[in-house]
Amino acid sequence: MATYTTNYQLKKPDQEDFFDITDANQNMDTLDAELFALASALGDSQIQPSLDSIIATLGTTDNTGGSQTSGTVMAKLNAIQQKISLIPTSVVKSIQKGSVSGDTTNSVSVSISPVNPQKSIVLLNNYNTTSVYCGTYLSSLSSNSLYIKMAATSDRTITSWQVIEFY
Repeated sequence: MATYTTNYQLKKPDQEDFFDITDANQNMDTLDAELFALASALGDSQIQPSLDSIIATLGTTDNTGGSQTSGTVMAKLNAIQQKISLIPTSVVKSIQKGSVSGDTTNSVSVSISPVNPQKSIVLLNNYNTTSVYCGTYLSSLSSNSLYIKMAATSDRTITSWQVIEFY
């Protein structure tokens, strides 16, 4: 849970908190107002260059073009927020389902929508209304085909399949 600074109540998120640009913007607005009030109250021309330097380092909320290591504070925060927004909210990219049936000891080829085989798993399930052996296994998976080896000897064997692709 976030804590707050003693003097200006700036929000300090914990390690477990998600980054929220609104909190950072509110902190920047508070700092900007307090620095301006200090410069106005002092009226000292020697302080203004230091304040201008601090303000330039902090930047404004619309600063872009930074990275995690370069640019103004706000440009860095905006760069980090941009990277965070690219992280998928789900780990499953796609799920495809279907079934094949028959009495064959050959591989059955099933066309599927393109997937990355290295980021996919295949689930197979058999159903047979007879007492005949109906072993089925995955022969291979390519980017657009599923090859199922059926060792069934009954035309009442159904193999359902699912291809689950992950990010």
